[in-house]
Amino acid sequence: MRLIRLHLANYRGIEKSEVEFGSSGLTVVEGPNEAGKTSLGESIKLLFDYPASSKNSAIMAIKPVTRDVGSEIELEMESGKYHFTYFKRFHRKPETTLTVTKPDVENHTGRDAHDRAAEILRETIDVDLWNALNIHQGEAVK
Repeated sequence: MRLIRLHLANYRGIEKSEVEFGSSGLTVVEGPNEAGKTSLGESIKLLFDYPASSKNSAIMAIKPVTRDVGSEIELEMESGKYHFTYFKRFHRKPETTLTVTKPDVENHTGRDAHDRAAEILRETIDVDLWNALNIHQGEAVK
């Protein structure tokens, strides 16, 4: 699995941010406290774990306090033979899209997009290991 790009908008205190990951090797994310480092890992977990319409407390916690806007997460990645872009907007006007560009073009929306993204992960990675390594409240679960 290789992360290519992560875009966040209206995510906690982040109005807009985009990270492009290195094309090879390891990407190191560093910065001062409260800069949003933990939000990167958290957002990827939320993207795959919850439908856009979810009212789960983890989803409600990412809504900006001072604005009535939808929190957005967009991830471009490769996993196995797949290259895809996965997008969700939570809270206001929930939306989910999945655009697969390799090996074959696929376009999915709504719950179908959520389910297909989960299917791609199950097919291409060890999902139990993925869940064990996910970042939870700023600490890697060991």
